[in-house]
Amino acid sequence: MSQSQSRRRKHKRNSNPLTVVLSVLSLLCIVLLIYGVWGDGVQRFKQLVGIETRQTDSDDRSYNQVSEGASPPINTAHPDLAGGANGLLPEDARDADKLVLAKQKAAELAADMSLEEQIGQLLMVDVSAVKAEQPDAPIEQALETIKPGGVILFRDQLSTVEETVEHTTMLQHLVAKVPTWIGVDQEGGLVTRFSFMSEFNGNMALAATGNPELARETAKRMNDNLVKLGFTMNFAPVADVNVNPDNPVIGIRSFGSSPKRVSDFVQAYIEGMHQANIPAVVKHFPGHGDTNIDSHLGLPELKHTTIKMQEVDFPPFREAIKGGVDIIMTAHVTVPAIDASQVSSKKDNSKIHLPATLSKPILQGLLREQWKYNGVIMTDALNMGAIAQHFGSEEAAIRAIEAGADVLLMPAQPNKLTHTIAAAVDKGRITKDRIKESVIRILTVKAKYGMLDHTKPIGVKERLEAAQQWLNSNGDQIFAQQVAEQAVTFVGPETSLPFIKKETKRVVLVGTDSYALKLMNAALLDSISRHPAAGTRTLSSETITIKSGTNIEQLRAVKQLKSLHSTDAVLVVSRDAQLKPAQKRTVQALIQLLKEKIATYGLIAVGSPYDIKKLKDYPFAVVTYGLMEANMRAAADQLWNRQHSGGTLPIE
Repeated sequence: MSQSQSRRRKHKRNSNPLTVVLSVLSLLCIVLLIYGVWGDGVQRFKQLVGIETRQTDSDDRSYNQVSEGASPPINTAHPDLAGGANGLLPEDARDADKLVLAKQKAAELAADMSLEEQIGQLLMVDVSAVKAEQPDAPIEQALETIKPGGVILFRDQLSTVEETVEHTTMLQHLVAKVPTWIGVDQEGGLVTRFSFMSEFNGNMALAATGNPELARETAKRMNDNLVKLGFTMNFAPVADVNVNPDNPVIGIRSFGSSPKRVSDFVQAYIEGMHQANIPAVVKHFPGHGDTNIDSHLGLPELKHTTIKMQEVDFPPFREAIKGGVDIIMTAHVTVPAIDASQVSSKKDNSKIHLPATLSKPILQGLLREQWKYNGVIMTDALNMGAIAQHFGSEEAAIRAIEAGADVLLMPAQPNKLTHTIAAAVDKGRITKDRIKESVIRILTVKAKYGMLDHTKPIGVKERLEAAQQWLNSNGDQIFAQQVAEQAVTFVGPETSLPFIKKETKRVVLVGTDSYALKLMNAALLDSISRHPAAGTRTLSSETITIKSGTNIEQLRAVKQLKSLHSTDAVLVVSRDAQLKPAQKRTVQALIQLLKEKIATYGLIAVGSPYDIKKLKDYPFAVVTYGLMEANMRAAADQLWNRQHSGGTLPIE
């Protein structure tokens, strides 16, 4: 027998199907034994070879179990930080069945609702607007008349834990076929609604750390607090790429000027919110980052070409959709490159472009048809100047529905609007099917986050006790301080450090913003009291407030500035000077004057990092990205360091 014949016969014997199956089964048994007992082994083996498995709710480990008391180290790889234990990501196989069931439940419930009830689901109302429209009715009765899909609360309803819990519990007990969303605008940083909650770093501070994990954990922690207080929605995160230093409404609410960085941090933030079991509301589509008008006051225009939008504005929103975001909020900005159609303004009858909120080519054409986004589209507040001045709340609401929006945020007269929308349906301007489409999308999100499970709402006393215990023991303040220390940014030569030297006897803070000076001085005194380098020597601090608009000749006559000594260390404190020309001129004059003096000096930008781009001739600068206590303390501590520590500028 030839060697080739022998090989063929041997191959034939080994190709016996039964032999192959037995061999494979034997190999499987060995692998499973290696990986432990049969039940766990099967699960692990499936994961090892890439077979999709579904994790049950009981498998989800709650971050709450480890976050009581002292905060864990911020870089700890906690199980929940690995990705959305409670988040319902559509592309994730373990949640695919939940999404299908949510849609089925939504469709069944929508079919059982009257037109009035369906229209109510489209409204996210402001308590103050409800009270203004129905001043004689108790708020519960007024809301039950409207049957809104959601209610947004603001700082004047959230002054204490007790008041907050009373409001959220009342809203959870409303008599309605569908529970209402209880929402709040809690971004962290500049946009913070609670005086009693630990403060959290804003978006640009998070981006300055360079670590998206900190955005994820910030979002998780902040929204855990909201859940404990009874909220079911938070209007965050901001996904605008802030490329305009003169942007008066976004600024440090953005994660920065890099589309890639913003995308990465938005993704992480969404995951953190999902882990807290709250839907993320990504805003403001298609982009509010290169505008120089505040849409609360007027109608901005995004002048980018479609190519530039693809490069700059769109990436964070597209990545958010890939990451399973449930809700996208529109921007009240015109975008002529996408929708060049014009209408007459109600304000003065002038011709204006339709803002994105009311634009069918942007919402339906771009977001729905081109990007295949099937989640909820929510308008920004309809009482903002960009909309109210030019269209009025009612006409804007109808146009928004026609354009493809699902949720109408903060209409001025919500009860009247329900009748206006019903009339538009009767007249054929809006079809019943169009209303039903939005309702099903809204109910699907509510079902995904457990709002349609008909669990019995807890009472005020029980919720209040749980919330207070949680807020007192969650370690958020320690965590926020750690993030602020990683965010604070030093710009300049390290030879400028330490700023506070052995021979320094007094630190002088000078600027035009008395509030910023007060906060910085408090942080400085705290730093002096606990810093080992202070030793036993007497080190004092002093603040000098200069009126905005003061020129350099007038500054030379200021007695406190004339008496500066070589043992003084002077800090010029600016707060968003780039947006205020008179303030910017005075701060720049202060810097020029200090160049003539013998004292050591530097600049602290306590808000926007754009100040250090617009000002010049300072030897070094420290950027805080916010005025909360943690930001200011981190900046004060930086002054003692011999080397640069903290973050990097997230803007170009």
